[in-house]
Amino acid sequence: MSLLLDGENNMVLRNQGVALGWSLKKCLGVAILFPLYPEAQSRIQGLCRQHGFTWMLPTQRHYILVSDLQRTKEPGEILEQSAFHFADALRKELPGYAFHIGVGQTYQKLLYASKSFKEAQIALTVNIGEQKERENPVTCFSRMGIFRILLDPDNKEELEEITDRSIHILAQYDRENGTEYYKTFLSFYEHDCSIKETAAALYVHYNTIRHRLSAINTILDTTITASHSLSIKALMLILQWRRIFDEIRY
Repeated sequence: MSLLLDGENNMVLRNQGVALGWSLKKCLGVAILFPLYPEAQSRIQGLCRQHGFTWMLPTQRHYILVSDLQRTKEPGEILEQSAFHFADALRKELPGYAFHIGVGQTYQKLLYASKSFKEAQIALTVNIGEQKERENPVTCFSRMGIFRILLDPDNKEELEEITDRSIHILAQYDRENGTEYYKTFLSFYEHDCSIKETAAALYVHYNTIRHRLSAINTILDTTITASHSLSIKALMLILQWRRIFDEIRY
């Protein structure tokens, strides 16, 4: 099963599936439960099977839940329903267990099980990152909207390039010149581009923030606008989620 989720070598995966007697059109759905709870693992596994998951695979950081959906008409909907019902059961059975669940999509192709696994990792990342804003411990990749694209690991290099140009360059400038532009920049966006609120948060004069923003515009060779503010906020959020993603993946 671990080979099917790895996704590194399609020939190995194909041979592994054939050895298990599975059709290459077999549909597997993947979800991830975080964090580990060794003291209650047998109870978690029992609940897992009761709510439609065929296998539960413990890793160093979380549990991988796999559902065999080969003979179902709406596998994606069934997988997501299973995850929500499983979460409800966990909260009732283990009220002291603070957990998060990420759910991938389903595909009518055995070799795409690894894709569902990666999607579940991304969905789990978002659920952890939004834990203060949401009470629901389940996030489904299919419902993530544009963040399905923005958090795709294949876009990592492009994201890093944008980050270097728009954020990290200020941190480097501060180190070389003893300024506080990076902190000012982040605070400005955290306070919805309000100079007054930024000045209050940093305990400096209103005009000090105006001068810093002018300098930041020069350093970044851009003008800070509402649309630019929106893109930076999204970028900062994605960077936060990517740090979580790197921490939880195995």
